[in-house]
Amino acid sequence: MKNKIIIGLIIIEIIAIILIVTFYINNVYVYSDDFIISKGYKIFGSDYCTKDNDSQLHEDLEHSMWAGAAITPYKCQLCNKKYEHSNTAVPKICSSCANITGRCMQCGKLINK
Repeated sequence: MKNKIIIGLIIIEIIAIILIVTFYINNVYVYSDDFIISKGYKIFGSDYCTKDNDSQLHEDLEHSMWAGAAITPYKCQLCNKKYEHSNTAVPKICSSCANITGRCMQCGKLINK
């Protein structure tokens, strides 16, 4: 009986160690700034956003001025985290990834500075 309990505890400890290592690798490597920046170039390339950052009156296929009034869920294409947006014109990337990569939230392209 004691041997079964000891074996069970060892198996639980091994599973716990595997989960901790997996969680650590995902948070340290996968979502590091360098990884997010390289993923941004892989997905969106090195093109620049057409929107003038000083003007809010810019509309094209990627920068919609018209949207429905509804809380809309979306998933960031760089960090894969789920967020909610205040209207139906959801961005492609979250504000955190936009700050890290210097990209436009709506289209994912590099911001002209």
